[in-house]
This record gives sequence, structure tokens and C-alpha cells, in this order.
Amino acid sequence: MDHLTVPVVMAIAGTILIGIAAIGGGRAKEIEIPPLQVFGRIVAGFFGLALIGLSLWVYFNPPSEPKAGETTKFAGASPSTSTVATSPTSTPPTTAGASLTIEKPKNGGTIHVYDDVRIQVTGAEPDRVVWILVKLGGRYYPQGACDNDSEELSVCRHAQFGDPGKNIGDRFDISAVLTNAKGHRAYKGHYTNGFEAADPPVKPLAKSPAVTVHRV
Repeated sequence: MDHLTVPVVMAIAGTILIGIAAIGGGRAKEIEIPPLQVFGRIVAGFFGLALIGLSLWVYFNPPSEPKAGETTKFAGASPSTSTVATSPTSTPPTTAGASLTIEKPKNGGTIHVYDDVRIQVTGAEPDRVVWILVKLGGRYYPQGACDNDSEELSVCRHAQFGDPGKNIGDRFDISAVLTNAKGHRAYKGHYTNGFEAADPPVKPLAKSPAVTVHRV
């Protein structure tokens, strides 16, 4: 029974139909086939040949298995979720050697309550996830994810530094961090209340040197 594959079953059925078409009816043991007219024999022969031909095609063209490391795309998915690895040993994008540098604001400069932070990125993937950590007092307030404007530039637009009408003259330390989907979710959970400097929710894959600025 293990050898009764789909092509074999189709070939047997096709052979039976061709036999019926050739004989036109008859009796075999307990099975009786009524006599067929010419049209019925032609139809039986046609389907018998079709089944045999299809069985041969299936036999010589088995479905191909996905190779290790191949990806499957899902229609309608967003770019960040459009591929799913078929191999359980797939490795994440390489971030070894990635570095981040805050270009704006400059260290020792000033910042408004809402301002842009520009980060130069090297050695990271184009679909990287970059956040900024704004330190006020002993707490970090994560903001992001930043926009990836180009292969080497990420921008956190309209980042907030303190509250409107407050924190004038206060010092803020800004760092940029490279993270992944897990880190993205962790930072989002601390977006409003921040986290203690001594208890970060996740370890970044890479981190920029901090720049110190003052609110105006």
C-alpha cells in the first residue's frame, strides 16, 4: 500500500478506463459493466488517456521542497514583515561593527522643546531600527523609531525635550541606539515614563557617544 502514490492510482484508473473503452462493457467476477455506446467508449478512452498522461507528468515533476535559508513572501504585508524564514537556523542581519554618531544637535549646543535629531549610521542594515535616549536627571526617555532617510542617515523628527513652558535651561544628554524588533517593543513600553539609567529594558546592539545640550 505504501507504493500507491497519486501517480500510480491515476495510471491504474486511466488503464481501466481505456480497457472499458476498448471492450465496451462486460462482466468480471462480481463486477458488471453495462455495454457502452460508441460515444461513451470515446469519452472513457479520452479520460483514460488524460489520467495516464497526468500521472506521468506528476511522477516526473514532483513538488519542489523549499531550500534551507529561502524566504516566503506574503502578499500585502508591510516591508518589515513581508518575509518569513523557512529555515529555523536563519540568522538575523549582521550588525557587527555598526556605529552611530549624532550630527545634530552638536555637543554643548542648545535644543528646543521640539527638535530634530540627526544620526549618522555606518555598518548597519538599510531597514535598521534606531531610537534616541533622552536623559533628564537620572532617567532616560526613549523616543523613536527614527526615520531612515538614507543608508547612512536616520532622523528623529519632532523629538521632545522636556515640557512646553518648563525645563528652560535644563541639561539633556542624548544618545542614539541601534536595536531590533524586540528592543523596539521594549523601548515603546517606556515611552511615557522612561526608565532608570541603572535599569535599562534592553541592551542596544550599538550606541552612539552622548551629546550634552541645554533647553532654550
